[in-house]
Amino acid sequence: MIEIILHEEKNVSPDLKTALALMQCTEENPAFSELCDIYEENEDAVKSLIHPKGAFAFDKLRVNGGNEDLFIGRDVVYSMATLGPEIVEYIRKKSDEDMLEGMMVDFMADSSLFNYGELLAENIRAHCIEKGLGIHQGYEAPNLIPMEAQRDTWEILQAEKNLGITITDGYMIRPIKSNGHIYTISNDVDEFNIKHDCKNCGMINCPMRGMNI
Repeated sequence: MIEIILHEEKNVSPDLKTALALMQCTEENPAFSELCDIYEENEDAVKSLIHPKGAFAFDKLRVNGGNEDLFIGRDVVYSMATLGPEIVEYIRKKSDEDMLEGMMVDFMADSSLFNYGELLAENIRAHCIEKGLGIHQGYEAPNLIPMEAQRDTWEILQAEKNLGITITDGYMIRPIKSNGHIYTISNDVDEFNIKHDCKNCGMINCPMRGMNI
């Protein structure tokens, strides 16, 4: 029987630097000061509306991926995380009221999910160390691994029951401020490449590409 490890974190916050980077907004941008004000005005609300939860499990890969590291039967960690539905409704509300404010709140949520992912990664690392294992590489569908793997992750982690995450026929997960990852396992406990690697990502126009946030 697969052991599903659940994780919750209450002390997660948005990050101004990351949110601005996602908006490709520098200090030279005429909207910079306004966006900083919007961030400050919404920071407490965003903090109160995000409810970060995650789950992960050690298992075998069920589908072949896009390189020799991703073969059926490969030892992997399946992982999912979400901020919950309340922040999604807040983003919709703010977007209806003011497009710029809605965009900033949206990216504030993204930065919160990014920050929670870092905390979840540390929990995964602790469990790997207990097992004498490391992480060779992380993957997120559809980059190098097919979207069907998203459903595998969702099923293995019983994500609807454990995290409140649903999945569409097209393998998209909801609430939208959620994500799933698959990490290939290493027998070297000192190897821990769990962070996103822009070199392996097909989103060449992503504003976060190559940035050390």
